[in-house]
Amino acid sequence: MVPSNRHDLRQVPGQYLVDAMDRLPLCGPDSSTQDLEIDVPFVGRFIVTFEPRRQVVRGFPARWVWIPTSAERV
Repeated sequence: MVPSNRHDLRQVPGQYLVDAMDRLPLCGPDSSTQDLEIDVPFVGRFIVTFEPRRQVVRGFPARWVWIPTSAERV
């Protein structure tokens, strides 16, 4: 069974998550979880939770990125 907040996240198209990430502050090792309210046309309004994650790609320096972890329909 999928938790409801993960199910709600699946209802938010990726383009809206990326647009929301652009509104977040720069991500770094001192960043904390951020909640952002977004509107998805024809679907509804959601509060999406983003968590900072350290991303390591072989051959490149590590960097910090925002990852959407859950969404709740408002």
